[in-house]
Amino acid sequence: FSGCSGITSLSLNSGLAYIDIAAFSGCVSLAAVVIPATVERVGDHSFMNCIALASLAISDGVTSIGALAFANTALATLTIPDSVISLDFSAVNAIPTLTTLVIGSGVTAGFPKQVFQSNKVITSVTMGSGMLSVGAEAFIGCTALAQINFGAGVTIIEYAAFAGCSALTSVSLSASVTTIGHSAFSGCSGITSLSLNSGLAYIDIAAFSGCVSLAAVVIPATVERVGDHSFMNCIALASLAISDGVTSIGALAFANTALATLTIPDSVISLDFSAVNAIPTLTTLVIGSGVTAGFPKQVFQSNKVITSVTMGSGMLSVGAEAFIGCTALAQINFGAGVTIIEYAAFAGCSALTSVSLSASVTTIGHSAFSGCSGI
Repeated sequence: FSGCSGITSLSLNSGLAYIDIAAFSGCVSLAAVVIPATVERVGDHSFMNCIALASLAISDGVTSIGALAFANTALATLTIPDSVISLDFSAVNAIPTLTTLVIGSGVTAGFPKQVFQSNKVITSVTMGSGMLSVGAEAFIGCTALAQINFGAGVTIIEYAAFAGCSALTSVSLSASVTTIGHSAFSGCSGITSLSLNSGLAYIDIAAFSGCVSLAAVVIPATVERVGDHSFMNCIALASLAISDGVTSIGALAFANTALATLTIPDSVISLDFSAVNAIPTLTTLVIGSGVTAGFPKQVFQSNKVITSVTMGSGMLSVGAEAFIGCTALAQINFGAGVTIIEYAAFAGCSALTSVSLSASVTTIGHSAFSGCSGI
């Protein structure tokens, strides 16, 4: 029936098993179709270029949908039933009017790489429980995408999968997710609410960087590593709870956020100090016992905001000029393992009024507290 431009009404019978390639392609007046449950396969290009087709019901029973099956139709909403196990994604991503997509539990393939890249129409996507992943750049630049419902089987959200999806306001991950990939949600400027699941193991580089409306985050205990730049430039992020269990925090992970207080739990053994010293609003820093590196040289040099620092028992030293010129620093609690306070470590910290060294300290370096006029 391809090219039958006058067809406005189509009744497909129960008992029909197969709609072959391009069977109704170019039926430009066809507005509505119901595909019966007896159909096993909807072939490639079956309804392609049916430009008036605005209503499509696919009955539960259909198992396969071929390439470009509904391309260039007028569908706004499409539901793929649970019975479908084979879906060629070109059947859905080539619908120029599609705003709402629901995929049933039978589809086990993840969203392919770049499947909806830069689509400016899609607003809502629901993944079935069988889908395992969201591919790299799958929805990058989908600026109208306001809702994504992750299926119960998704384990990985890959590189830049939702980067630049500025209409997203809330992200709630399913319990199955273990990895949030590099830049997965970077630049999602509308996200205000983020729920990270217990079971999540890895937040990759820049995963949420530039989420400028995100105000609060709880990192669950199952997360092993918070990658470099993970929350960098989340300029509204004022509340951060890092659960005991996290072991590694990467470079600039929280740089240019709005945090005033930050507690690094005892479980963290690897801390890149640029994750903390690049927070322009940080006043109170508590470092747990797992970090054994000392404060690096000049780590907070001339910082005028930091007021209180507590060192964990694992920290061994305060590096040269680590806090030199920190004129707001009023309290430093030395950890039980500190042995050396190096050259000019606290020089010019005029707000310090009291210094009580831990029993482990063996050396106070050259000019370590020189010019601390308030002591």
